[in-house]
Amino acid sequence: MPPGWVVLPLVSVATLVSGAILASMDQRVSFITLAVPDLAAERRFYVEGLRWAPELDVDDVLMFRVGERLVLSL
Repeated sequence: MPPGWVVLPLVSVATLVSGAILASMDQRVSFITLAVPDLAAERRFYVEGLRWAPELDVDDVLMFRVGERLVLSL
């Protein structure tokens, strides 16, 4: 796991529906995954074109930290 990443505990749907955690949980998106037909082309666009540094670049996965709490995965 890359430095700075945190593993969060899973919350059951029953707990969320009961409102026990829902009332105190911040609503936010922290991980977006896009399926792309040509990862090599996307890599060139983001890494060479936009000059974004990947957090993870292995096999068929490319991840970028695009915000304080947001990761884009291709």
